[in-house]
Amino acid sequence: MRSKSRSRSPARRVPTKELIMEGLPTDISEDSIRQQIDTFYKTENLVDVRIIRHKQTQVSRGYGFLQFADVDSASAFLERYRRDFGFSAPSTDGVTTRVDISYSRERRERPADWNCATCGTDNFATRAKCRTCLTSKDAQVEAPRQVAPPPVVNNGDSDAAPDDTPSLFLLLRYLEPSTTEQVLARALEKLCKPAPDADPAKQAKQAGAKITSTAFSINSGARTGSIKRVFIVRDKATGDSRRYGFAEFHTLDDAQAAMKKYSSMEKFTISSSPVYVNYIHTGVFVPLFEDTNPEYTFAASHNPALKLAYWDAQAYMSELEVSTEPPNVDGAAKAEIKDAAKPKAKKRKVEAAADESGKRFRFAQLELWQKKQEELHGGTPAGKPTHSTPPIDTDPPPPPPPAEAGPQSYADLKQLICALCNRKFDSVPAVQKHERASDLHKRNLQSADLRAKAVAKLAASRRTAPAPASVPEPPAPENVYVDRAAARRIAFQQPKKVATRPAPAPAKALHDPSPEPEPQPKKSKGAALLGKMGWSEGSGLGARGEGIVAPIEPKVYREGVGLGAEGGEVGDAQVEAERNTGGGRGKWIERAREGARERFSRME
Repeated sequence: MRSKSRSRSPARRVPTKELIMEGLPTDISEDSIRQQIDTFYKTENLVDVRIIRHKQTQVSRGYGFLQFADVDSASAFLERYRRDFGFSAPSTDGVTTRVDISYSRERRERPADWNCATCGTDNFATRAKCRTCLTSKDAQVEAPRQVAPPPVVNNGDSDAAPDDTPSLFLLLRYLEPSTTEQVLARALEKLCKPAPDADPAKQAKQAGAKITSTAFSINSGARTGSIKRVFIVRDKATGDSRRYGFAEFHTLDDAQAAMKKYSSMEKFTISSSPVYVNYIHTGVFVPLFEDTNPEYTFAASHNPALKLAYWDAQAYMSELEVSTEPPNVDGAAKAEIKDAAKPKAKKRKVEAAADESGKRFRFAQLELWQKKQEELHGGTPAGKPTHSTPPIDTDPPPPPPPAEAGPQSYADLKQLICALCNRKFDSVPAVQKHERASDLHKRNLQSADLRAKAVAKLAASRRTAPAPASVPEPPAPENVYVDRAAARRIAFQQPKKVATRPAPAPAKALHDPSPEPEPQPKKSKGAALLGKMGWSEGSGLGARGEGIVAPIEPKVYREGVGLGAEGGEVGDAQVEAERNTGGGRGKWIERAREGARERFSRME
């Protein structure tokens, strides 16, 4: 490794117009060096002062450079102050620190990198071809002058609430340029409840609900007359619509109801163009405390003295007031709004008391499900306990009456069929779409006979279908016996009497004088195979029975003796096996001793 002093030795360097300074204080700056040189040293043609610092920390590395206009000026300065050159810094407390100066290496001018005009890739100066498109460096042409991109136009997407937080204002995007405030106000009536004299069939066709029953889609939405104001965002320079606007409701409940109805619709259009509806975030409208053009501002609902404006300074909102007062609230709806405004109680007893005091509004589907649950368990409605055993009706429950809010549904969602049209479908949405939009279903609804047959089919399917296991049983009053086992037998179609097990056979007496029968010998595998081929015990083998009758007796021979050798046979194989394996440890020791005696006698 080459030493630092050797690499910076002035004797080995050629005079240049740049001098290197070594031993600089770490806290000195370029301005301080130039100021001290101008004050204490006579210099001419000093062009630049540069201190080398660390890239990450920007702390001085202790050396720098002085650049002069020519080599003669640099040489004269070096000869005059080589042995007496230094600076003072804050870290030295005013004491001058000696700094070594010498000629610096001549810096080579590095060729500049080049940019490919074909693909725009940056390449090193040493590359002869582009590293991406392989275009030659000599074939490069002057790149065309870049044109500034057009300014970004606000289209309302940034005004939507990212977390879908409810608000009084709804954002409506992708409007037609020709849509006016009046057209927007009339189109927003689709998100409100229909008028009492409206045709339900027509409203159901316009709503296009995604659910089975059209009652929820028709009767849902904001209250009629709950829209307070509508706005369309326009450009200040041209006055043209930016194709989005806002709708303000009197209450937050109305805005949420309108948003819920929008979510249940397949498509919401204004002027035959699909429109997207969202809540807005809190930074869309900003308050103004200065006098500005009243055309660009509007009054806040909660404080008419406060003026608000749209956040984009290049746009303004044209306002149309739809209604000044909220719609009248009557009876149950007023009580419902009042109960919703009260803080919810933490105990369930308070909710039970509220249910007993006044009837809450329920959808037709919930009431229908409540009736089904009461009929299934044979009890009374919740909240009205009785003090007698509920009667158990063995007959199946009659089909429930159709909901009053809309036409009756003839679909069996469990079996995925339409009982009115005798059609089966693959999924629940397909059944719902058939009931909502099928021309065949609409024609069959006109026939009373088909409707009666469909009701009978639905009743038969409900009788045969098992009761849902997740339905809880109604709570029984205290001190009253309820035969739940009988109710379960009826619900699950079980017999009244449970089949009993047969009585076990009496145990045999301990001292039975009758002799026990001898056990039959178990047939071997070979005898069973021969019996399947017609052989019987006692007859000979072969097709005519002329073969051997007794089985071949296996014999045991001494180890190492060939078959047929005289004196090699030991005896019957079964007898020898029983003799060798029978008995316990005592017999094995006795046999071992006998074998030892025989070997000893042969040795004598």
